[in-house]
Formats: sequence, C-alpha cells, structure tokens
Amino acid sequence: MKKTAFIGVLCLAVLTLALPAHAASGDPDTSFDSDGIFTFGLGNPAEEGATAPVVDPSTGDLIVGNYIYPSDMPVTKVLPGGGVDTAFGGGTAALGPAHTRLTNAVGVQPDGKVLAAGNGGTNGQDVFLVRYRANGNPDDSFGNNGLAKVTVCGDSAYETNVFVRPDGSIVVVGDCGKSPIHNKLFVLVFRPGGGLDGSFSGDGMLQLAIGDDFHLTDATFDSHDRVTAVGYSYVGSGDQRATVLRLTRSGKLDATFSGDGKAFFDLAPADDDPHAMIARGTGVLVAEQAFVSVSDSDILVFAVTGAGKLDKSFSSDGEASVNLATSTSEFPSDAVSDASGRIYLSATYTYVTAEATVLRLKRNGAPDLTFAGSGYAHTGLASSAGAVIMWKAKPTITGYANFSADIDDLVARFLA
Repeated sequence: MKKTAFIGVLCLAVLTLALPAHAASGDPDTSFDSDGIFTFGLGNPAEEGATAPVVDPSTGDLIVGNYIYPSDMPVTKVLPGGGVDTAFGGGTAALGPAHTRLTNAVGVQPDGKVLAAGNGGTNGQDVFLVRYRANGNPDDSFGNNGLAKVTVCGDSAYETNVFVRPDGSIVVVGDCGKSPIHNKLFVLVFRPGGGLDGSFSGDGMLQLAIGDDFHLTDATFDSHDRVTAVGYSYVGSGDQRATVLRLTRSGKLDATFSGDGKAFFDLAPADDDPHAMIARGTGVLVAEQAFVSVSDSDILVFAVTGAGKLDKSFSSDGEASVNLATSTSEFPSDAVSDASGRIYLSATYTYVTAEATVLRLKRNGAPDLTFAGSGYAHTGLASSAGAVIMWKAKPTITGYANFSADIDDLVARFLA
C-alpha cells in the first residue's frame, strides 16, 4: 500500500465521463458481487480503507489490510465472488481491542498463513509483524503469541511491503526517521519463528540513509532474494529525484546495480515523486508523479535495466508520459502488469465526483484504447484508489468509498 493513497493530500484531475456501450474490456466484472464493486465497513462511522492487497494461494481469496481507527492489525479476506470469507476470523482477523495498530502491508505464506505489518499509537517507530493462521487466529508459534516487534530509527515508521523468502523467512520493507524529514530505508528480515535473522546485515536489520532524506514508496523481491526499493530522495535544496536501490540477499547494496546499488533519475521538470514499481525482466518499471510545477503534474512511467540504467527497449527513450487532464495534478497510486506485459495504474480522478480509476497502458507505455474505449475505467461512486492487483486475471482496485458520513473499504474488479 502506498502512503499517499490514505495519508497524503489527494490531487484530483477532471476528465470527461466515458460510458461503455456493452460489457467489454474495462467494464465492471459483474461476476464479482453482481456489479464489480464490493464495499464493507468494520465500524460505523469509522475511517477505513483497504490496503496492500495480496492473493491467498491456498484459497484464491483477496487479502487486504485495513486502515481503520481504532483497530489492532486488522486483515480481511474477500471472496472471489464478493463478500468476506467468514472462515477467516469471521471475515476480518484482528488481535483485539486493547491497542490501535494500523495494517500498512500484507503478505501471505504458501500455506495460507497471513502476515500483516504496521505500526501505531505514540510509538510510531515500533514496527509490528503479526501472523494469522488460516482460521484468522494469531499464530502463537510466531513471535510473542503471534506478534513480533522491532524498534527502528527516529520517531515514525511506515511499512510498504512484506515478502516471504523461499526458506520461510520474512522480509518487511519501509522507511523510518524524524518525520517529516531525515527518513531512512529500513529492511527487516525475520526467521520463520519471529526472531530477527542475523544472516541479513549482521543483526536482521538494515537502516540506510540516502542523501538528506529518503521516502520509500514501494519494493519488489526477485528470484535471487534481492530487494529492489523505490522512493524519492534529495540533497540540499535540489529537486526530489526518483531513487531506486537494490540490495543483496545478505543486506548490502548490490554493486552490480548502477555500480553502487543506487540509481537516481531526474526526469521531471521539477520534482520526481515515484509511487509504485513492478518487476520487468531483470529490471523494473517505475510509475511516478512527474511535477511540471507546484500545481501541475503528469504520470510518468520509466523502465530501469538490471544494471540500473534507463531501459530504452521500453518506448524510444525509456520513458512514457500519461497526461489525461491538463493543468492539474495526476499521480499513480500503484501499478501492476499482467501476463501479457500490459501495465495497469490505479489513480483517483474527478468526473462528477472523485472516483477510483484504473488505467491500462500497452507494453511500451502508450495508453491502451481497447480498454474501456479510452484507456481508463472508473468505479462510478465517490471513492479513492489505493492499490491495484491482478486478481482472477482481472485488474482490481482497493481503496476506500466515501459515503459522506462514513468511509468504507472498497474493492473494485474490472474485465481485462
């Protein structure tokens, strides 16, 4: 889950409403909750939003975290046909009412055990990792009655990703620091039982400063057990630059990537603000908010090779710009690719009201006009997009629906 989707200021664009004539690519998937859209709340009223989706390989359910106050590491399983999977903690699993701890990132093991990472309360520098059994109960064989805790740098932390390595160890990636500046990348590796794995960075924890400040937004994990992370950094009064880092399995910067493990990209006229990253061969694709001015930005997608350079096999120069609305701010909240290499972006745009939207690009980054006849599709209700994932081979957005007095979790699935 990308933090701008829920705790940032939403920048909304104005587009012309495009209505499909018949069921086709980009239409709501009516096999999912009858109209392609499922909303649910854990409290009334409450501030909620579905975050960090992953697919459970053991059930086919969609697992989402919940950004809700108050709560204690909540996770919900959504059925492929809509509704919640009541076999998993009645639909939503949580530790209990004693604490307020938010779920920011979710992972799942091959055996169906669910991992949720988050933080909360005044101890924002504490990273919590909980493991739930397939029935939604905390796994008491992990950490302390199912919960592990690690204190990281500064006074705040935010978790973006949870990965499970082939040996069963667990990777949590995020950033920490003295908000709002002087943030660092952190990577934690836990053994299957919940203790830190000392084979990674000596003590199971890496905290890495980049320039004067670094804010992480996404990470990937490859077949060599390497973490590749993306965010923005800057030095002094210079513009924000897109920053891609790659680490070895042992927790060191990978010198085969850009010479020192760090690659910087200054592609926008003003700030580069990456929001998402997906694997592409041995390299990655990055989707960013490229600022033209303080109040105007476009979506920019660029490809990076496994060596840390712009990959010109993607478009003519390695970059592709998406500008659906002029003189306004556009940003991708997340990105994913399908089996054919097409790229899906989630974003929030204003039609009559702000709506969660999915865009489809061709392999070279050009808008795919065969998707909904315009290259984008939206939910038709007041909502905001967080993440996008391929679920049942169909683009699926998670985020929140704005029901005026109450904000509920949103899952919307579209035909590919």
